[in-house]
Amino acid sequence: MTDDLAWKNALAVLAMAQQDLDALGADYDDAELDLLGPAHTSAMLMMATTPAPDWPAYVRKLEMLIADEIIEVCGPKFEPALAALVADARRLGGR
Repeated sequence: MTDDLAWKNALAVLAMAQQDLDALGADYDDAELDLLGPAHTSAMLMMATTPAPDWPAYVRKLEMLIADEIIEVCGPKFEPALAALVADARRLGGR
């Protein structure tokens, strides 16, 4: 799979997981969040570890990760995603 196709797939998976969370609305109970939250976290990690095809995608990736506060949620599970971010920056920067 090309980086561009993998990136688009990761964004689609994340969009579906986000729609599921958004559908809960403001009056959700913990059981609903317990059911849908892990899928969203997995989708965020998938997006984070998928190579960004270009600089605009890389910037979008960083913005989404910061906005979602995924680093605080995942803790040590996020280390592979941080390594992927560094690899993206090096690859896209040409070194």
